[in-house]
Amino acid sequence: MHKYQAGLLSALLASIIAIDLSFAESANLILFVSPLVGADSNAGTEEKPFASLERARNVLREIKRNNRGKLPVGATVMLREGTYHMTQTFVLTQEDSGTHDAPIVYQAYGGEEVRLSGGSAVPFERFQPVSSTDELSQIDGEARDHVLRTNLKDLEFARSIESRWDRSLPGKPEGVAPEEFVFDDEAMQLARWPNNGWARISQVVTPGSVARGGSSIEQPASLRVDTERLSGWTNADVWLRGFWKWDYFDESLAIKSIYPADRLLTLDGSTLYGIKAGARFFAFNILRELDQEGEYFIDRERAVLFFWPPQRPSKWRGRLTLLPVPVLSLSGASYITFRGVVIEEGRADAVHVQGGQGNHIVDCTIRNFGKDGVVITGGQEHEVSNSSIYNIGLRAVAISGGDRKKLTPSRHRLADNHIHHYGRRGTTYPGVDMDGVGIHVVHNSIHDAPHTGIQFMGNDHVIELNEIHHVCSETSDAGAIYTGRDWTVRGNLIRHNFIHDVVGMDSKGDVSAVYLDDLASGTSTTGNVLARVRQGVKIGGGRDNTVQNNVFANCDTSFSVDARGVTWGPKFLAADGVLRKRLDRLPYQTPPWSTRYPQLSQILSDDPGMPKRNLVQGNLMYRCGQTRINPIARFYGTIQDNWETDSDPGFHDVDANNFSLKQDAALEAKIPGWESIPFREIGVHPATGE
Repeated sequence: MHKYQAGLLSALLASIIAIDLSFAESANLILFVSPLVGADSNAGTEEKPFASLERARNVLREIKRNNRGKLPVGATVMLREGTYHMTQTFVLTQEDSGTHDAPIVYQAYGGEEVRLSGGSAVPFERFQPVSSTDELSQIDGEARDHVLRTNLKDLEFARSIESRWDRSLPGKPEGVAPEEFVFDDEAMQLARWPNNGWARISQVVTPGSVARGGSSIEQPASLRVDTERLSGWTNADVWLRGFWKWDYFDESLAIKSIYPADRLLTLDGSTLYGIKAGARFFAFNILRELDQEGEYFIDRERAVLFFWPPQRPSKWRGRLTLLPVPVLSLSGASYITFRGVVIEEGRADAVHVQGGQGNHIVDCTIRNFGKDGVVITGGQEHEVSNSSIYNIGLRAVAISGGDRKKLTPSRHRLADNHIHHYGRRGTTYPGVDMDGVGIHVVHNSIHDAPHTGIQFMGNDHVIELNEIHHVCSETSDAGAIYTGRDWTVRGNLIRHNFIHDVVGMDSKGDVSAVYLDDLASGTSTTGNVLARVRQGVKIGGGRDNTVQNNVFANCDTSFSVDARGVTWGPKFLAADGVLRKRLDRLPYQTPPWSTRYPQLSQILSDDPGMPKRNLVQGNLMYRCGQTRINPIARFYGTIQDNWETDSDPGFHDVDANNFSLKQDAALEAKIPGWESIPFREIGVHPATGE
C-alpha cells in the first residue's frame, strides 16, 4: 500500500482528513471490509478491516466532503469472504458516485466467496424429527420418517410473517413474496399437489367475480376437482395456482372453504379473466402434501418450519429469506461497480438502479429472490454483465431507460449473462423485460423458464447473439422473444440469435421463437437460427416488419403473417383502444419521430389495420412444416426468394446444434445475397462468461 494511503487510513478514527490533490493519478484508494474479523471502529486497512458496507461507504463520503465533493482517484472497497447479513437495503446515492475516470468499485477480494444475503441461517442443529401426535397426523406415512421440524420464533420470523401468494393486476407493482426456505443455495419447493405438472378443474360450479370484462357478483367461485386428497388439506392458507382462463396469464388464489365429500373448493376473491372447466392448476402450501425430498411447509401461525431434506449432508446450509426490500439500491448514483459478489435470499428484488450513469453489475451471482433480480430504471449506460441470475420469483432483469419522446437512447447493456429458472412465483413474467430506447442485449444465455425469454417495448433496441432455449414451457400464445400491441415500438433489431427447443404446453403449437403480436410493427428479424420450435417468426397483423436471412430448421411452421387487423381483430383499432392510446402518447407526427419513422406518421390515414410492407425474403426453411401467409398479408407485403428444402444445405452438424456453414454450402448459391451468420459467436462469450 502507498505510504500516503497507509497514513490516511490509520488516521480515519481520529478524524477524516482531506486527500492531497497531488496524489498520484494512477493510485487507487483501497478500503477493506470483513464480516468475520472486521469492526467498524477499525481503520479499514487489510489488517484492520471494517465490518460493514455502510462504514466503508460513509468513510468515502467523508473523504469526498473534505475534497470538495470529489475523489481525486478511484476507490475500491475490498470485500473479504463471508456472509454479509443484510437487514436493510444498502443504499448508494449521488453523493456516493465515482466518475468515469475514477469509479468506485465494491468487489470480492482475490476470488473469495462474498455473499450479500437477505436471509437468515437455519442450522442443522435446530432441526428435530417430528414427534408430536398432532403434527404426525398431518403428515403422510412415508414422509414421517424423513420430515424434520424447527421453531423459527427466534429468527425474527414472527414480525416479518407474510402468507399471501396472489399477484397484482397487470401493470401494477407486485407485493413482496412470502418467506421461502433455501437449502444448499436452491429455493426449495413449497409442499404442493400434484408434485409435478398440473391437475384439472373438472367442473366450475359457480364462476365467482371476474375483474376484467366479467361480473362482480358476491358469491365466491366454487370448483370441483377429481381427487380424494382434499380431506387432508386441513391447515389454513391453502392456495391454488393456475391458468384459470387463458394460457398466457396465471394467478394464485386463496381457498376459502373445502368440502372433501363433494370434492368442492370455494375461492376467496375474484379472478382476472374468470375460470373454465379443464383449467390447469396445482394446490400448494399444504402440510399433508409434504411428501417428497426437497419440499417444505411453514406453519406461520406457530412459526414452525417442516422440511424433508434432499439429503443428509455433512455440510448443511439452510436459509430463510427475510429481507422485504432490495439488497442493493443505487439511486441517482453514477460510476459504481459491484464485482464478483453473490447477492441472494430476499423476499423483494435483488438490485435497484435508478437514474445515474455508468453503474455496472459484473461477475455477480444473483439468486433466490421472491420478486425481480436486477431492476434498472432510467439513467444512462448502466450494464449487467458476466453474471448468473437464476431462481428468481418474477423477472431476472427489468431494464428501461432513454427518452422515448426525443428518441434519446439509454445505451444500457445486458451482456454475457446466464439467466435461467425465473418466473417461479409468477409464471407469466419474462426473463428480460426491456422498455425505453437504445438498449443492447447481447451474448446472453436464457433458458429453462415457463414463459418468455425477452420481452421488449420501446425503440431502437438491439437483441443479438443470444442463445435462448427451453422457454415458454408452461404457456401458450407466447414467444421466446416477444412484443405486441403498439404501433410505436419500432426500429428494433433481432439479429444473429440462436433460439431452439421452444414448444410450449402440450401440443397446441402456438408458441414462437419471435412473436410480433397484435399489430406490432417496424421490427427487423435478421440472420437468426431458429430450430425445433413450433413457429419460427409470427407477425400478428403488423406492418413494416422484416424477416430476412434467417435459418428455420425442424420447425412446425417456419413463419406466419396474418391480417388480424382486418379479419378477426378490428377491435384493436378502436379509437379508445390500446393501440390508439399508445400512439397518442408520443409525438409521432413531428421530428424526430416523423423523420426516424416516416411511415408511422401517416398510419391513421394508411389503412391502419392492413398488414402493409412486411418483407419476408431470403430465408432458409430446412425440414420445416408449413408457412402461413394470409392472402391479404401476401398482397400487401413481399414474400420472395425463400428456399424450402429437406436436403442438407451445408451445415456442419445439425444434430450437434452446429449450424455454421461449410465452405461449399449449397445455401449460399441458392439464396441470392445470403449473408453469413456468425453462429460460433452466439451465446455467452467464451472469453469472459460461463
